Amino acid sequence: MTMDTTERERLGEALAAVREGDYRRFEDLLWLGFGDAWTRVGMMLVEKGYMVRRGDGDADLTSSGCELLDRLTNPMSKAG
Repeated sequence: MTMDTTERERLGEALAAVREGDYRRFEDLLWLGFGDAWTRVGMMLVEKGYMVRRGDGDADLTSSGCELLDRLTNPMSKAG
């Protein structure tokens, strides 16, 4: 998936929200960044192994998700 700068920033903010335990904010940020495609982006994050959904409706980042977040928020990072 190709993303512009704003979409990458929103995705980084959304993944940070998951890391902080705020899944509702994650969804809001995905919607702001990707519009109607936000659910597809969320499913892709799970399918690609960047996050896992929990039974209580929340989610957790995987180690790959943490690396992706680092790459999105620290472009000079060597992660990934």
